[in-house]
Amino acid sequence: MFIFLLFQVRKVRVVKATNHRNKILSLGRPNENQNWFWGPLRESGLYDLVYLGYTTVPHVLLMTLCKSWHPETSSFHMVLGEMIVTLDDVACLTHHPIEGRMLSHGKKILRHEAAALLVRHLSVSQTKAEKIWGTEYGWYISYPKLRELYTRYLDRANRLVDAEDPEELEELERVRKFCVRCYLLYLVGCLLFVIEATNTSSWSI
Repeated sequence: MFIFLLFQVRKVRVVKATNHRNKILSLGRPNENQNWFWGPLRESGLYDLVYLGYTTVPHVLLMTLCKSWHPETSSFHMVLGEMIVTLDDVACLTHHPIEGRMLSHGKKILRHEAAALLVRHLSVSQTKAEKIWGTEYGWYISYPKLRELYTRYLDRANRLVDAEDPEELEELERVRKFCVRCYLLYLVGCLLFVIEATNTSSWSI
């Protein structure tokens, strides 16, 4: 009897909505009056993603949507008719622009090119960039590594906030820039590429 019940429990399929909002909230951010951080976020068009997410989803609603979903047509077959989620819907809900190219390069980049992007845009040393590519499947930077870089730059920026020396002020501007870039990458990866963030825990270069 015990074995039968255990087997039955293991056969149960649990449906839940994937949400990484808590990852973003736990990341930590400067205060709203820190324009060096929030200014670039607003200019990027990704500001509203900071507040995108949910805490709970009614299970009945979730199951209803699952039962109405038809993978053959990639649409929901509702009582009132067929419904499909379009890019316009995504733009309306996320306030995120849907025009333009997603990537700045048109072909699969080589390893040294990926390392150069990491060095140039996130200020990772060449040695560390090569090490990252050596531990990842493909040219990816993992979300934990991205989070680590962001935290390091934010901590450094906070320590230099009262700097007066020209060299320290220059470093402050530099670490702030890389801090914002890491945050934006993490934000987009966790909230717009939810499935990838769940399955691979990494961001593709």
